Amino acid sequence: MKKIIGLIIMSFLIGGLTYGQENIITDYLDAMEKKGFSGSVLVAKAGRVIHSEGYGYADRKSKTKITPQSVFTTGSITKPFTGAAILKLEIQGKIRTDDLMSKYINNVPDDKKDITIHHLLTHSSGFPGAIGSDDELIGKEDFIKRALSTPLRFDPGSQYRYSNVGYSFLAIIIEKQSGMTYEEYLQRHLFKLAGMNSTGYVLSPATKLLETTGYDREGNEWGKLSEKNWGAEGPGWHLKGNGGILSTVEDMYRYDQALKGDVILSDAAKKKHYSRHIEEGDGAGTYYGYGWAIFPTPRNTDLVTHNGGNGIFFADFLRYLEEDITIIFMTNRAQRKWEMIPWEIARILLKPGYTPDPSDEAEDMSEAEEAIIESLVMKFLEVIGQSNKEEWKAFITEHTTKDFQDMGDMDFHLNMFDKMHESLKDAQPLEAEMEDGELNLLMSNNRELTLGIEANDQGRYLVSGISVN
Repeated sequence: MKKIIGLIIMSFLIGGLTYGQENIITDYLDAMEKKGFSGSVLVAKAGRVIHSEGYGYADRKSKTKITPQSVFTTGSITKPFTGAAILKLEIQGKIRTDDLMSKYINNVPDDKKDITIHHLLTHSSGFPGAIGSDDELIGKEDFIKRALSTPLRFDPGSQYRYSNVGYSFLAIIIEKQSGMTYEEYLQRHLFKLAGMNSTGYVLSPATKLLETTGYDREGNEWGKLSEKNWGAEGPGWHLKGNGGILSTVEDMYRYDQALKGDVILSDAAKKKHYSRHIEEGDGAGTYYGYGWAIFPTPRNTDLVTHNGGNGIFFADFLRYLEEDITIIFMTNRAQRKWEMIPWEIARILLKPGYTPDPSDEAEDMSEAEEAIIESLVMKFLEVIGQSNKEEWKAFITEHTTKDFQDMGDMDFHLNMFDKMHESLKDAQPLEAEMEDGELNLLMSNNRELTLGIEANDQGRYLVSGISVN
């Protein structure tokens, strides 16, 4: 009897803890909506959806509200689908991940003959990040010719460098070995098996009505992704296979649950899917699997994750497999402060007693404060322009908030700085605008840099977040 009573008490306490976390999440997201957040959020814990809600407007003109059924672009979360499709073909005996790319692609030049499917999956092929604009409606053969004539950035297998080009080649290989279009293969062998009816490049007329309109940082209407020079089969090959798949938070959760079973991939295939195949840069401390980024956690577990965005839309997919927590986030107005929402939710669930502070410090600044912030920004640009990890460490330690530092260990931050260094090392700021605690900079290489700025209790301004779009 004592044992039974103890179990009842323990169940009540666990249930109470989850209920408290649910309330904190709800209150936090309600506060974010009041500050302008628009998007969908789904949170699941221990196999149960504890929060699924839409915020703001899918279309401001018509005052159409966002719901969990609203459709957003997943951006580069397309890559886990492509990785799973390759592994599905391997299960079917139609491919091997150690095969050479040249086995499936004709006229591969000598400098690319050593590229394997493994290299394409792990961003270690040497292909550049991109060879054209996402909205260029380039055909498959023209894409292949352009990509094969583009010089490699390094010898295949010698290092990691994120490449959308490599994942478009994987989609081409999927088409060749399956005898289907990339979309058809994903629909038949991934999405339908998971019960996903609102996912893909080509949506049904009814589902297409649920696609959200995107808005830029100033709130100007950008439009819908599927209307940006897409053809009858979706986007051109600069995007196909590596980005742009449309979906909902509910469908993405169905996919998450299907992957936890064996309806899509076997245990052996999932092990390859989630393995730490390559470090995301020397000393990065984070890894890339076959379509997923792998982040070690302080609990000696792995966060299996991917995000994606185009500067207008942003999506994040956090899967804490051992902790049995899934967080799916989509927004139609990408800003750094919104992009931190899924990570704040993770802290609520994983850090006992944690409650985020959504307070807004958007007050008019004095000239002295503006000068301090300008000095901080110039310091950051000076440091990020150098390939000096000791300088990076010093900046992170001295000029960022504790919450920023707590997002990961130093190796995690150095990896992020390395990526920003590659994006910004030759660029100069052209325009700057401060809004709601964020400084938005347009750089001379047409990249957008956003720094979250906040003051600590002593009035000293620190960087609370950084993003490059």
